[in-house]
Amino acid sequence: MLNIVLLTGGILLHACIAFVLWKRRFNTQFPFFFAYNVYSLLGTTARLVVSSDSYLYFYVFWWTDLGFLLLGIASVHEGFRSVFEGFYLLRWFRWSYFGAIGIVVCIAIVHSIFNRTEHLYPVFRIVLDLQIPINCIQAAIFGLFYLCVKLFNVSFRRYPFAIVLGFGISAIGTLVPLVALSDFGKSFGSFALYAPAVAYYITLLVWFSAFLRPEPEEDEKVPPLSPQQMADEVTQYTRVLKGFFGKSHEF
Repeated sequence: MLNIVLLTGGILLHACIAFVLWKRRFNTQFPFFFAYNVYSLLGTTARLVVSSDSYLYFYVFWWTDLGFLLLGIASVHEGFRSVFEGFYLLRWFRWSYFGAIGIVVCIAIVHSIFNRTEHLYPVFRIVLDLQIPINCIQAAIFGLFYLCVKLFNVSFRRYPFAIVLGFGISAIGTLVPLVALSDFGKSFGSFALYAPAVAYYITLLVWFSAFLRPEPEEDEKVPPLSPQQMADEVTQYTRVLKGFFGKSHEF
């Protein structure tokens, strides 16, 4: 019964978020985030439909979870890039950023292939191997985003900030219970079971409250940066980074 209530609540919130995104035309500004919420609406509905059959629910849950992970990492990247687009002109940043993501995902896939556990269903094994690395990546992007905001004194932008914050809460709310369960055993079983659901609902409420309110003037859509503006932004980032690491070295 609790599972049905949680699934129903998730369907309603994802439907509201998707409608608000479409109504305010954020589906074009944040297409991956819009796709994530539409997929979540459909995936959660599929889980609810088969919730009375534990056998079917098991397979539907793990098959749909793969889409949640992939669209989630694309969405949090989308939120990061909408604020720090200038970073992507720096070759070292592109190699570091995408290289780290690619390496982590490849390691998870290779581990899944070569460490077969016969009694586990293949998709279940792959999702388990991807779940923790992708949540780590989302938490890392959230940390990088917060660091860059402070370092470069970026003005508050409600919508991308809310997207990244929501995925950060969800990722941390999933990782901490798993680590606690791994380190301390069954005494944290209930915490590991319910904490991710609480973090998930907090995430949905953060997104819904952020996109529900009218767009403030400072967050209004602006035309893409000109090449000169992009170059100036990159120069500013480089100057701040050099000053930051120079001070750290002197210390």
